Amino acid sequence: MTQWQPASGQPGPMPSPPEYWLASDGNWYPPEQRPAPPPFPPYGPPVQPGPWDPPRIPYQTGPMVQARQTNGLAIASLICACAGIVPFLGIVGVILGLVFGFTAKGQIKRTGGVQEGSGLATAGIIISFVVIGAWAVLLVTLSLTASTCTDGTCSG
Repeated sequence: MTQWQPASGQPGPMPSPPEYWLASDGNWYPPEQRPAPPPFPPYGPPVQPGPWDPPRIPYQTGPMVQARQTNGLAIASLICACAGIVPFLGIVGVILGLVFGFTAKGQIKRTGGVQEGSGLATAGIIISFVVIGAWAVLLVTLSLTASTCTDGTCSG
């Protein structure tokens, strides 16, 4: 294959046959020597930023930090313990407050600091024991002050 280059160094008219192409070096080449076009991304050729575009400054990214979350059982422990003050919910609320509190403290310890709420669980446990004590004192006081009536005579 012979290359055709005009004597002036400037590209001239395209020689025949018309399959020849003009390269960036100013030479005409046959189609079998034509390089493959550069691959473009699937969305088209890359666009060069213009003078009106803001400069692209890479930003620093920090390490990924997992958000800390409060253990749900710790919250439930505190709520159930406080609900234990209400009559008719007392014994159920206090028992649930204790169970949820101790379970939550175990889960929080196992997660290694990912979960929060140890204080809530502790508060639920303490309030449950205080409410149990208050109910016990109330029942003992009521039973001691209750009047006993037998055969129509009441003593108190």
